[in-house]
Amino acid sequence: MSRELVVVGSGPAGISAALWARSLELDVLVLDAGPAPGGQLHAVHFHPLAVPGFELGDGPALAAAYARQLEAAGVTLRCDSTAVSLHPAGEPGGLAEVGVLAGEPIVAQAVLVATGVRRRRLGVPGERELEGRGVSFSATRDHARLAGQP
Repeated sequence: MSRELVVVGSGPAGISAALWARSLELDVLVLDAGPAPGGQLHAVHFHPLAVPGFELGDGPALAAAYARQLEAAGVTLRCDSTAVSLHPAGEPGGLAEVGVLAGEPIVAQAVLVATGVRRRRLGVPGERELEGRGVSFSATRDHARLAGQP
């Protein structure tokens, strides 16, 4: 079975694309490597002020709202599905095939890649061991603990 659209990534861009495509009555499948939709929103520990239409809550609350919207729209979501390749599935100008780490390849008329970003580490000695004890990825989240510290 071929899908009309496969969206790789379930962060804000992937969710928006999937919802818009579904409103056009396309058969949409969203793949995400993580355990739940939302991407980096799960690491946002404050109310994201630049997100329109979302009144209260932090990143995980927004991610949960996205999951509810996908379900209400009838969009199929497959979490813990890591896309590892993208190839033509036959003749030029034809279908695309998305390779998935665990499972059969998925064939689609179109593939939208919205994999977002990942937090980058410096790779210096002690960085992982000191995470949460001086090494921080969120000044907003750790503000109270780090305020006034050298």
